[in-house]
Amino acid sequence: MWEFWFKSLRGRMILWSLIIVNIPILVASYAMKHSAEQTLLEEKKSKLAAISVLLDSRLGQQSFEGILQRHGAQAATKEEKIRLLNQELMAVTDEIANSSPGLGAGYYAKDLDAIITYGPSPQFGYTVGVAIQDNHPGRHVMANNEFRVEFGTLVRGNIMNAMRPLQRDGAVIGYVFVNELTDDVQGQVAAMGRDITIAVAVGCILSLILIISLTEGLTRDIRAVIYGVRELKFNLRRPITGLKGEMGEVAATINEMAVALVNARSLSENIMDSIADGVIAVNTHGKITAFNRATELMTGFTQQDVIGKQYEEVFRMEQFCPSLLMDTLQTGKPHIGGELKFPVKSGTLWISTTTSLLCTLTGEVIGAVVVF
Repeated sequence: MWEFWFKSLRGRMILWSLIIVNIPILVASYAMKHSAEQTLLEEKKSKLAAISVLLDSRLGQQSFEGILQRHGAQAATKEEKIRLLNQELMAVTDEIANSSPGLGAGYYAKDLDAIITYGPSPQFGYTVGVAIQDNHPGRHVMANNEFRVEFGTLVRGNIMNAMRPLQRDGAVIGYVFVNELTDDVQGQVAAMGRDITIAVAVGCILSLILIISLTEGLTRDIRAVIYGVRELKFNLRRPITGLKGEMGEVAATINEMAVALVNARSLSENIMDSIADGVIAVNTHGKITAFNRATELMTGFTQQDVIGKQYEEVFRMEQFCPSLLMDTLQTGKPHIGGELKFPVKSGTLWISTTTSLLCTLTGEVIGAVVVF
């Protein structure tokens, strides 16, 4: 698996394609998710702010003290005042709270330092009369006469709470609050995140399928070129076919090189067969690799008899003297104009020989050659 992903061309292409294609998708999806979350939260804030304005307007111009005066309860106890105000305003907050699932709404009186109503009252009526804590953001709202939205653990739990000060006759008499459980908000955000994640996952899978399909076609063409080049080692006249586009151009270039090599080889072979001297070449293992026409005439052997065979098996020089060709191959020392008795198919010949090493353009020894 490691070799496929990091050593094979197709594995690297798939890996880099996935990185190049999917990283922008993932970054974009994260940005979309974050933007969607912020948009949803802002929408929730706007919704709660609007409902808080409605609660303020439903109270009208009257104050909590005005309601108590209307009931003749100015001298009543704190508990009795809270009870009367709750009876007066509970229907308002219940109506608003029940207008949307998960919504909570109520009034808070500053002078009484207590929750007057909290709807829906069947759920949160038990909080009526409870005072908020000293560090509760509602106290900041009343002290600074400013609207505020807070996240946190308040009376009913983890909520987004919108609080608007109630101002009558130039004085803050309390505040209205509208809240929604953050679990509901986070549930909507999570559902949105799931939809984005699914869409991204589908996009990544589709891109992977497309990338695999594209790389399969490319690597198939590359394998065809590799196979064709390997076949050219044995037959330069067998062209690489069946490829199009850029890979077709690569194949055509290789075919042109093969034709050039055939022509060069044909020229070399013609030259070899045209000269009167015998020429034998061996590789580094001592196997015969070249055997020209003059050598066939002088020795009685044909190319088919000797090509690929060990030189010392065909020409047993130990009967007469050490082989100068093998000596050059082993020591690198050339021999010029050496005369010796040479075994041939039908007997022996006296020949004059010159030997030297065969080297590539980079100086690598690939065999030796004798001319006689």
